[in-house]
Amino acid sequence: MTSPTDATVETRTLSVPGAELTYDVHGDLATATAGAPALVLIGTPLGPTGS
Repeated sequence: MTSPTDATVETRTLSVPGAELTYDVHGDLATATAGAPALVLIGTPLGPTGS
């Protein structure tokens, strides 16, 4: 198993009406299984300064 510091990070964007959603994918989603599923976290929108 890779540790969070070993995982690759890919930033992706999704255009939707009225907004552009930006999210990060950590690691390889193809390795997700029923015993080790992908984890999805949702947070509030932040500006580039983090506030």
